[in-house]
Parts: sequence; structure tokens; C-alpha cells
Amino acid sequence: MLSICENIKNQDWEVEQPDPNAMGPYAFKDNQWVGYDDENIIRKKSEYVAENGLGGIMFWAIDNDDFRGNCHGKPYPLIEAGKEALLNAYG
Repeated sequence: MLSICENIKNQDWEVEQPDPNAMGPYAFKDNQWVGYDDENIIRKKSEYVAENGLGGIMFWAIDNDDFRGNCHGKPYPLIEAGKEALLNAYG
């Protein structure tokens, strides 16, 4: 099974980013649609957590992250983006 990023990369899915400050992108091809978080929205969510003194962040399913680094050149880009944003905020 291909990840979201691999489907977008390999199957020419169209990607829309309606409001990068409020939500992640969505992608579609024919009648198939998927909404997802990218590195940018993960950073925004992590910054929100830090700014509001919340207890931390959680990832529902880490298998949706690019754990092999096939699309981003490094493994776990989403988890790393969240971690880096929190480290910068709490530095």
C-alpha cells in the first residue's frame, strides 16, 4: 500500500491548499479524495500547543508519516516538524 505522499508523487494527484494557516491540504484524483496534514500544518498545530500551554502533541497513526523517507528525503518528516516546532517554542 502506498502512502499519501507516494500516491501524490506517483499518480499525478492534484493538491489543493485552501488556507495553509488554518488547515492541511487535500489531494484528489478522479473520485478519490484525501485530506492530510503536511509539515507546515504540523508546525502550526505544535506552535498552538506551545502558545496555549497544552500538554503536548499526539499523532494518530505514525504509519501515515513518510517513515522510509521516500518522499521527503528523510524519515518521519511530520513527527520531526512537530518536534522541532516544540523545541523551538520551549527552547
